[in-house]
Amino acid sequence: MSQENIATSAVVPAIPADDFITGVETLCGVPMAQAMETIAEIGGAACREFRKISESEEQLGKLDMALIGFVVKHEIVDGKSVPVRGDDKKYIPVAYREYMGVRQLYIGGAFDMGAPTMDAAEKVWDRAIGRLYPAGFVRPVSDDPEALRKAAARKAKAEKMAAIPDAELQAKRAELFEVGTSKAISEMKDIAKEIERRAKDANAGKLEAYKVMADAIGKRAKELAKLGTADAEDMLIRAGQALGVKFSK
Repeated sequence: MSQENIATSAVVPAIPADDFITGVETLCGVPMAQAMETIAEIGGAACREFRKISESEEQLGKLDMALIGFVVKHEIVDGKSVPVRGDDKKYIPVAYREYMGVRQLYIGGAFDMGAPTMDAAEKVWDRAIGRLYPAGFVRPVSDDPEALRKAAARKAKAEKMAAIPDAELQAKRAELFEVGTSKAISEMKDIAKEIERRAKDANAGKLEAYKVMADAIGKRAKELAKLGTADAEDMLIRAGQALGVKFSK
């Protein structure tokens, strides 16, 4: 592939270093020898950091699974302790009091290990619990009568709002904006959350489809880049142009 056809923001076939530097004394104003060394160091450092991220994510996953061992009920099966799931395939959580005890110990450990404040330590817990929901975790509800009453009220309120048509919800928000009282602003926040929830649900399937499509395009682009043939180059250029990629002249 000639130098003039290399896309500035697309995957391109690798250029042998010797060919690239032939007759070139500087790169972006930096002496070529120094530039080559610096670029290689950047690539190596980036690789190390990506490896750290991958290792951290793997370790977090193990820690999250260990945490599940203390926030869901277990039963002994063939001599092994196994998490219990309900008919809906969700984990059955431990009692609320036990859950809050685990929470307190976890937050204390996060604070002792370097969280700058207790609020920061609580956020570590919140993020950990948030990662458990997709795995089927269900947060236990307090058995305190007042807490149960409030939870039931929140559920009823959410169900009532979910039944309101989109247009009516938008009109209600505009009406509350004109009122401007503290109570009206609070109701506006609830409506905003419901609108956001609906938008998220509506886009969930579309975003997943886009991700699959983007992965397929990226994979195909890499395959074409490795080929380095004239027809592969032509396909890459045409695909890049269709996506709005600018090519250097």
